[in-house]
Amino acid sequence: IKNDSFLFMEMGLDPGIDHISAMNTIESLNKRGKILEFESYTGGLIKYDINKNPWGYKFTWNPMNVIIAGADGATYLSENKKKNIPYNMVFKDISKINLTHKECYEGYPNRDSLKYKKLYNLHGVKTLKRGTIRNKSFCKTWSVLIDLGLTNNKKSLSNDNMSYFDFFNYNLKAKDYNELKNILKLEFNISPTSQEFKNLEWSGFFSDKKLKLKRGKFSDFLLLILKDKWTLDNDDIDEIVMVHTFIFKIDQVVKKLTSFLKIEGEDKTYTAMSKTVGLPIAVLIEHIINTNYNKSGIHLPFKKNIYKPVLERLSELGVNFIDKEVNI
Repeated sequence: IKNDSFLFMEMGLDPGIDHISAMNTIESLNKRGKILEFESYTGGLIKYDINKNPWGYKFTWNPMNVIIAGADGATYLSENKKKNIPYNMVFKDISKINLTHKECYEGYPNRDSLKYKKLYNLHGVKTLKRGTIRNKSFCKTWSVLIDLGLTNNKKSLSNDNMSYFDFFNYNLKAKDYNELKNILKLEFNISPTSQEFKNLEWSGFFSDKKLKLKRGKFSDFLLLILKDKWTLDNDDIDEIVMVHTFIFKIDQVVKKLTSFLKIEGEDKTYTAMSKTVGLPIAVLIEHIINTNYNKSGIHLPFKKNIYKPVLERLSELGVNFIDKEVNI
């Protein structure tokens, strides 16, 4: 403010498009009735082919951030009760997200949702939850890696000719592959025929391939293994999925509104992730130039004079939400 300059924050995908799309719908619903519940999930995925990639996931942004996701736990509001979810339970606290009978996802809570009560002007809601969306079976599989300490980014490990199997087995200490399968079934309810087991197997955790890294954090070794399969191939198509769910009341009638965005990338370079992260700030700059915007200070995109024109311009560029409303 002293320098008569301004700075815009949180104008990418998440945070960014999630904010402006949510605010636009909240404004509309507040004119019609009372919002009771709000949940929002966003995720960068891979176009799902269970045979090609059972996780339905690869790295499309900072890989290490994926490895340590959820490490700070999560906080949200559920039926007027504050929920504090520790790291080891984040990927076990799952919401089912069904867009259609063929498009079924799961979401885990992300960081502190409570601060959005004020930012989104949702003071009267009894449920408020923001999270990350993944394909089915991802969360249970990832939770095993957390439980085994393999995502730890503080504890160091020295590699004495370890294989991928040795790393996965480091804290389990199974004598061989067969004993490992039994442990996974008894302690984690993951049978050899389960999707979660296939995820682990496909990722190479049962392989005798040697680790090249000599010393690092557990998270460094995990990242090294996952990069083998989780790096985009030339024919991979990524997807962005964002879902907002509102429960609201109009004249004693309770309704549910689902507003969702689904965008596919073109190839491994022109990804849906790069498009949805880059376009919002580009559109905002265009808006700033066209309107000669010059209000000093630090800004977030929660005001109508920002989110409305940016959202309209994004729609022209193919970033469109589909709304479905039903009585419940």
